[in-house]
Amino acid sequence: MIIDNNSWPKIKASIARRLCSSLVLKLFIVLIVFASSWLFFEKLNSYLIIRVLIDMTASHNITPTLYFHDEKGNITEENSVSATLKGTDGLRTVKFKVPKTITKATALSLLVGEGEGVVAIKRIRMKTLFKEYEWPPEEIFRLFTPNSNIVDRKVTQGALYVYSINYPPYLTNWQIADVFDSLVSSMDKRYLSMVCVLLMALLCLVGLMFVRFPQVELYCNPNVFISLLFILFISLPLLSCFLMITYNVNISEQRSLAPNPKLSLKNIDKFPAEYTQYFDDNFGFRDMLIRWNNRFKATIIKSSPIHDQVIFGRDGWLYMSAIKTLEDYRGNSPYAKEELIGIKSTLMARQKWLLERGINYYLLIPPNKETIYQEYLPDYINKVGAKTKIDQIIDFLGDNTTFKIIDLRDTLIKAKNKGRLYYKTDTHWNYLGAFLGYQKVINTLGKDYPRLQPMDISGFRVHNGIKSGGDLYRLLSVSDLFTDDELKLLPVNPYRSRDGKPGNYIHTYRTPVNPLIVREVDDARLPKIVVFRDSFFMHPLNFFAEHFRRSVFVWTMNFDTDIIEKEQPDIVMTELVERNLYKLKDANRP
Repeated sequence: MIIDNNSWPKIKASIARRLCSSLVLKLFIVLIVFASSWLFFEKLNSYLIIRVLIDMTASHNITPTLYFHDEKGNITEENSVSATLKGTDGLRTVKFKVPKTITKATALSLLVGEGEGVVAIKRIRMKTLFKEYEWPPEEIFRLFTPNSNIVDRKVTQGALYVYSINYPPYLTNWQIADVFDSLVSSMDKRYLSMVCVLLMALLCLVGLMFVRFPQVELYCNPNVFISLLFILFISLPLLSCFLMITYNVNISEQRSLAPNPKLSLKNIDKFPAEYTQYFDDNFGFRDMLIRWNNRFKATIIKSSPIHDQVIFGRDGWLYMSAIKTLEDYRGNSPYAKEELIGIKSTLMARQKWLLERGINYYLLIPPNKETIYQEYLPDYINKVGAKTKIDQIIDFLGDNTTFKIIDLRDTLIKAKNKGRLYYKTDTHWNYLGAFLGYQKVINTLGKDYPRLQPMDISGFRVHNGIKSGGDLYRLLSVSDLFTDDELKLLPVNPYRSRDGKPGNYIHTYRTPVNPLIVREVDDARLPKIVVFRDSFFMHPLNFFAEHFRRSVFVWTMNFDTDIIEKEQPDIVMTELVERNLYKLKDANRP
């Protein structure tokens, strides 16, 4: 059969007539009832959340925060929920709604203050609509372990009084797993929802068996039929927004979404633009569509959906493109002369201040992944300039100064034949790369402190495993779909260093997610060190701690003189990865 321009309208009309037949229309109505019922029960289930209620009071304004430890015992900002409590509120029930994305918890940490102060806790309850657990003061005292920033606890006057001297003070319950699993199980009503949905669809089908549809020409008009389907399709995001239908999709956007603005006479001129931004960030199915788009591009096309954040290289290697990282690699984003003068002045001022106190200062710069593994970059990432920021700093500080910079580039490039040193899907080095970097650093420090000699890799067992996709895939919100090789170095003999107690520092920027870490070794002959660091120091931290009587590791680029003066170390080190060198432009002086 040959289809020409004259026969095409007849074919469309025939298709529309068949689609609009009585049986098809009845099935379509049943399908709508099924979908509507499913969305209704899904919305109903969204209200089935775990709530934590804490009856408490505080001596000052605080932001109590709950941190839920994952199966590895780790905590993140995503697995936390906060509230507010004013010192003037008196005894009040502080309410937390646990995000539905948290389905597993091996421990629960409660941040109870901002530093020095007193908090009284009368009871803690965890509940759903179907089940509830309660801990009175005596049980809180027994089950919730304090960290070193809490100096005293006592049960009196029907409440647990917690006295803290430093930040972050928190209590941790390491036996919460069974309770949390029980509460999660009590909310699992999916089978009941499905039975109800199927029952409603069946009743609708039975009812429609006794209904006869009149023959209306509108039904058979293909243009009207297609237009109605199109209107229904494009209306779904708006309907989802008004019905507040949400989906369990986590999107890593590295920014805060626009809040829902309140209309008032004061902001009536700004309201349209603010609401447009809010709607753009929160329209229905947005996260799901972003996830689908990212998944399609990452798995099928093998291309990054966010080129200004992540690029795909060869053989499954991913590279960070944010904060002009690749532009620096190309030599296309150099410091200005004035910036170099300012950086040199700042670092020399720090060194002078420390030397006056008998302390040596070092700057450690771990290299970016593309600096070591440039062979896996795509062809269009080519060198333009001769020098990068690290070259400029080393050259500029090398002129007539004694400043000590530890450059690991040559060490790691020469060691590439020993195994992979960086993760393919992450920005960080792995444990092997971190260990080789650690050896170089300790050898450098050993020139001033002969007692420092690095450990040999023969003292470790190599364990090869698999981990989920790294931070670059997390930026694309698809890390659960990919894996990466994980190489761990397990010590043959236990580490000597043990957790130490932080000093009473004037310090407000630390959180339980990025805690200040203190390690101690019982050997008075060893030096003491304070390290201001970033995320790159997590892997080699245990190696370093073995060589110092007391090690204080602070996740900040701030040069904290309070910590230094109270610790009185022999060595102060600032560690910042190559991509973070831009932060030196605004670095503080003592």
